Amino acid sequence: MKQWLIFLILSGGMALFAQSTTYYGKNGQVTGRAVTRGNTTTYYDSTGKNTGRAVTSGGRTTYYDTSGKVTGRASSSGNTTTYYGPTGKVTGREIRNGNGKTYYGNRGNVTGRSVTNSSGTTSYYGSNGSMTGRSTTTGKPSR
Repeated sequence: MKQWLIFLILSGGMALFAQSTTYYGKNGQVTGRAVTRGNTTTYYDSTGKNTGRAVTSGGRTTYYDTSGKVTGRASSSGNTTTYYGPTGKVTGREIRNGNGKTYYGNRGNVTGRSVTNSSGTTSYYGSNGSMTGRSTTTGKPSR
């Protein structure tokens, strides 16, 4: 029995854990969640309804709606992630710098910023600097 328990812990235990991020609006109400297991993140709205998923492989992410249709892609290189619409047209960029990110629209204009503190809470700010929301992440990514 003891060996069986150790086997379960070593082989299957990691599959039980997932990383979960909860998103809040500026008023503190939950606006959605994201749950990551392995290379797949599933997104949910404030009521728990599935709104889509993202699959990452080799620095590239493909986003899908609930029916499986591709809604966009992202490609990361160094500290920059470029976002593409379903037709392949660039829709924006994200540049990471330390514990923060700056978001740019398709014309290079700043559309927002975010900062993550040491406890894993991220605060989001609009292009005018006002806070638009936050998120908290719990758990660790599974393999």
